[in-house]
Amino acid sequence: MLPTSIEALLIIALVISPGYLFTIVVRRSVAYAWETSELRLVLTPITAGTLIQLLGSPLGTITIVNLYVAGTLLQNLSALLQWALLVCVALPILSGTFLGWLIARGPVDRVLEVFGLGFYDRTPSAWDYAAQEHDGVWVRIHLKDNQGIIAGKFGQDSFASLDPKRPDIYLQEAWLVDAHGNFVKPVVDSLGVWVAHDVMAYAHFLEGSEAPHARPNNADQPPLQ
Repeated sequence: MLPTSIEALLIIALVISPGYLFTIVVRRSVAYAWETSELRLVLTPITAGTLIQLLGSPLGTITIVNLYVAGTLLQNLSALLQWALLVCVALPILSGTFLGWLIARGPVDRVLEVFGLGFYDRTPSAWDYAAQEHDGVWVRIHLKDNQGIIAGKFGQDSFASLDPKRPDIYLQEAWLVDAHGNFVKPVVDSLGVWVAHDVMAYAHFLEGSEAPHARPNNADQPPLQ
């Protein structure tokens, strides 16, 4: 017997919604990873949502189910609202945040490495690893077909996409470079520069509080435009 529309909504609220919130929070807290298949995209939230129901608030869930079976659910909207806020919002977010924090701790991560679940194993690609660095980093991007170099600051106001289909990057400061790729000076009145993934050949990530190899404005070698 197929569930009615009300029963279907109840199933979504019971399992899929909290499971989806939980998995989103964990994946973004630990290492952002896209689901590799439609089956995993469905099974992961269902599994997480079921565990949340079993471990987090079984009595509250049983109460809501009993009210629904008795036909008095609509007469107990306050209980339904409290349950929904706890199970479908608060519990998945809090538990997902805690699990993400716990997994990121050094001792826990070292244990996970033994089982092939360490930080580097969880990171989908080298680009994902590099794109998470936003503090005191300068980037020199070499374009394909020797089309030149784009350079700038990759700081807190920059962004690098973790979408595997479009790993593009936005640098909050654009800099002119000389013929050797040395940083010369920031582009006047620039609000940053966006670089599409399909024009990038490779990139150098450089540390430093100041632009590396910055030269005076009257440097002997002309800057690349």
